[in-house]
Amino acid sequence: MPSDLLFAGILLLTGLFLTFLEVAVIPGFGLIGVAGFASYAAGIGVVWVNHGAMWGLVSILVSLPLFALVFWLVSKTGITKRLVLTKNVDGES
Repeated sequence: MPSDLLFAGILLLTGLFLTFLEVAVIPGFGLIGVAGFASYAAGIGVVWVNHGAMWGLVSILVSLPLFALVFWLVSKTGITKRLVLTKNVDGES
């Protein structure tokens, strides 16, 4: 029973991390974003199947605000500013 919760927690956190990575660092809709969404959905599915619909909804209602809080905190610290190119690169050949 606890191993199911640990596995679901790892899937949820991995999914949220990969989704955050896709949004904040790697622009576009790519493999990382799809893998993040699939991992997040699988984590919710594990909780939903093993512990019922109420705990599945609780996992959604807890993890999404947590993701929003982390995204807000990271955007306030300026970490993403170092990862995003802000200057134009003009080149001639």
